Amino acid sequence: MAALSGFAHDDSVSVEDFRVRSTDGAMIQSWIVKPAKSNGRMPVLFAIHGGPIGAFGDGWHWRWNALTWANAGYVVVLPNARGSTGFGQEFIQGIWRNQWGAQCYRDLMAVADEMATRSLSYNGALQDLGTLLHRIALAQTVPSAVPADLPEYNDIVRLASLFDAEEVQLYYQIAVHGRNELGLAPDEYAGFSMTLLRMLAFRPGVGGA
Repeated sequence: MAALSGFAHDDSVSVEDFRVRSTDGAMIQSWIVKPAKSNGRMPVLFAIHGGPIGAFGDGWHWRWNALTWANAGYVVVLPNARGSTGFGQEFIQGIWRNQWGAQCYRDLMAVADEMATRSLSYNGALQDLGTLLHRIALAQTVPSAVPADLPEYNDIVRLASLFDAEEVQLYYQIAVHGRNELGLAPDEYAGFSMTLLRMLAFRPGVGGA
């Protein structure tokens, strides 16, 4: 409506059509609505529609308004589990004969489990990468500064022997800047992957303008 009226507005949220297979192989569709400039881990609001026959659609609703929650800082998951309309009669009948708490529940848990596997914090991943590169640099210049009781001590020493000091310093700088720029990227995955691609593209003494 805003676009049709010519009303200028910023896109405060991003919307994703998300699908995962349930325990019986049926595809379960969900909507994920989150702040457009999401950064790091965020609280998740897992909304379950009633009816029980109904569905979350790609549209605005005055009562179940995901924009309100997303603008408050939540990632909102809107699953269309068994019983939802728009996916065929058999899908709707999956909750008949008092089966509301059976396959429907398993559908919802399949969505929740898949969301858990996607909960990697790219901000945290770049922070961990920066910490590792810092320790590698220490191992190259001041080996005694790296605690020998670190679980990854042997790996740090091995990596320190494989990389030039210039490379480590450059990769550290790219990791730090990439982490700071996550909020400016189209989404966190794009920002994270571009940071890694930048490390591949720019190496001391290789290529460049």
